[in-house]
Amino acid sequence: MASHLIPTTICISNNPEIKKEVSHCFLEKETLLFASNADDFDTISLNTASVIIIDFSDWHLGFSVLDTLSHDPWLHYQNVITIYNCHKTARQISGSRVVNLAAGLSKFEIREDLPVILKVIRLNRNLLSDRAVPQNYDFGCMGTYRIANSITEVEVLVNLVTSLLYNTGKIDWHRKSQVTTALMELLVNAVEHGNCEIGYNEKKSYLSAGKPIDQLIKQRLSKKHIQQRRVTFSYKITTEGSVFTIIDEGKGFNWKKYLHETKYIDYTGENGRGIMIALSSLDRLHYNPKGNIVNCLINHRDTIANEIPIIFRDKDPVKITAGTTIIREDEVSNTLFFIVSGRFAVSVNSVRISTITPDHVFIGEMALLTSGKRTATVRSLTDAQIIPIDKIDFILKLNQYPHYSFFMAKLLAQKLNKSNYIISKILDTQKDTHRGDTPLP
Repeated sequence: MASHLIPTTICISNNPEIKKEVSHCFLEKETLLFASNADDFDTISLNTASVIIIDFSDWHLGFSVLDTLSHDPWLHYQNVITIYNCHKTARQISGSRVVNLAAGLSKFEIREDLPVILKVIRLNRNLLSDRAVPQNYDFGCMGTYRIANSITEVEVLVNLVTSLLYNTGKIDWHRKSQVTTALMELLVNAVEHGNCEIGYNEKKSYLSAGKPIDQLIKQRLSKKHIQQRRVTFSYKITTEGSVFTIIDEGKGFNWKKYLHETKYIDYTGENGRGIMIALSSLDRLHYNPKGNIVNCLINHRDTIANEIPIIFRDKDPVKITAGTTIIREDEVSNTLFFIVSGRFAVSVNSVRISTITPDHVFIGEMALLTSGKRTATVRSLTDAQIIPIDKIDFILKLNQYPHYSFFMAKLLAQKLNKSNYIISKILDTQKDTHRGDTPLP
């Protein structure tokens, strides 16, 4: 059970009732911290929290915190849950560029919906880990989750996946919006029309009467055979693309008639738009003959670029051309380089050993931090942009933004873990080869 605990959550609220309601939703072994104002929020290390709950009872406090999180890409790894008093505030939150918004809920829905939101986060920890440090999914990131016919679960799960893709540079902001909408539509269709057997006309009539669709879903779930059904959502994220599979336990439907209707999409409608949006937003979409299993693919962008964090925004990126040598093996230097864009070859003794991309964040940080010589030569493979930072300036920046020290520690730890993983794979291969060459007694 320990692996399914949320490490640390910060709740920003000065409302005692909200704090009480939120407290009841957490497990005994989970750490929940409270901050009542902006000063408390700054004091508690932002980097220690996996989840931040923002109560908008105090409108100015809520949007002040949201603004802090939204404008610094190195703070984009926390999952944000917003609690609002009215639909006007909810619309204002939706209009903000909240990169990692996991879910929003009314203060009247805390007791019912917050435990569901936290459950999805707990069971999908692999989508949260080290999102502050962009990762290279050479070895894949995959998982499966069974949705209990809950639109809240759908929303949280889709937001976790698409935020991860955005934070790791696999998709840009516009693409994130497209993929989020497409996956939401496909999963909601699987819940409503697949498992709950809600027909097109029935849903249209219900919505026309001004009734929320959640009520109709709850009515359906009173039937035991529907209540036991689940929607299975599987994902596999690699360097080149992401593959998603959605399986419902319903009767299926005739999906073929929608294949040629993408030009008639009504994006503002509440009914009948799901497949058409998915067809226009995803790179590939394929249903099984029955229509209860859909596989879809999105290709990741070729050119990955890092957003420049606040700590380096006073410096202009330097443009370099392909073939430029950035650092040389055995030289002494007090400079590291923040990677904005480009790809770089790493060579030792004139032998190329690896490639650096924006996923690696920095070039030359080890020599700077250890005051040692460069251990490799790094040369640009493409046109690129980098930001040179000298050691003294870097130390002053860390003093100014102390929570970035934690970011650097996580970055170095992740690089060490990846190196250890690669070394262990090499050693395992050597052992297997040796065993294969050894004659049987």
